[in-house]
Amino acid sequence: MDLQSDLPPLCVTCGVCCTDAFFRYSCVTPEESARIHSLGFPVEREDGREIFSHPCTRLCGASCTVYEQRPATCREFRCTTLSALEEGAIDRPEADRRVSLLRAAVQAVRQLLPKEEKIWALRARLYADPAAAPQTRLALLSMDILADRYFKLKGRRFFS
Repeated sequence: MDLQSDLPPLCVTCGVCCTDAFFRYSCVTPEESARIHSLGFPVEREDGREIFSHPCTRLCGASCTVYEQRPATCREFRCTTLSALEEGAIDRPEADRRVSLLRAAVQAVRQLLPKEEKIWALRARLYADPAAAPQTRLALLSMDILADRYFKLKGRRFFS
């Protein structure tokens, strides 16, 4: 019996890419625009394209409330942990361990945020002031190290 097949998809137990930790927004393709609007996404226009901001309003805890109907940009994204799991390079317990580490790091940063500030905005603020908040900078750096190791695709930059 394959116990891994009884588990929910890894993305449903993670949701880090849907938070404000690494992406400021996701793009909506013209072909899916009407459907995304009907699902209740707060779509905006920026630089001639439709986007929805992060954290995604359809994220509840670590789960996407519209997972089966999620936008193409979400459906197509594969972090390095998900890719390694799909390729058989790691097993589900290792994938879950990585997700737990990264989610804990994101939460550690979030606890240091001023109310309502987004992690991507914090990052911009800290880079603009090298002397700012050493404890916060350290938490952000720790999160980024884990993201580089377990999440970020090689050659891809964060903050869409």
